[in-house]
Amino acid sequence: MNEQFLIGTDNPILGNHKVFGQALLPGLAYIDMLYQLFRENGFDYRELELRDVTIYNPLIVEHDRSVMLHVQVAEVQKGQWKIRIEGQEQVNGKLALEKKTLYQR
Repeated sequence: MNEQFLIGTDNPILGNHKVFGQALLPGLAYIDMLYQLFRENGFDYRELELRDVTIYNPLIVEHDRSVMLHVQVAEVQKGQWKIRIEGQEQVNGKLALEKKTLYQR
């Protein structure tokens, strides 16, 4: 599975999640997003289990920017997946060259 999501400060995922005035995606929202992604692809969330979770960088969204999330999910063996989420800033409709690893399992 490969998905992309554009996240801006007006996105309900960020809602009231602000630290020192900056909108950010809480760690538990990553997990919720992943469970929803698997559900949308036909998996039963009650059968899923996350292990060895590492959040490398917080997803901070500036008021005048958006972040394109790239979610990559690869099955490494039956019933076990490697998940990687990268963020790429977008300013005035143009993506930055650099992607930042935000989450990996």
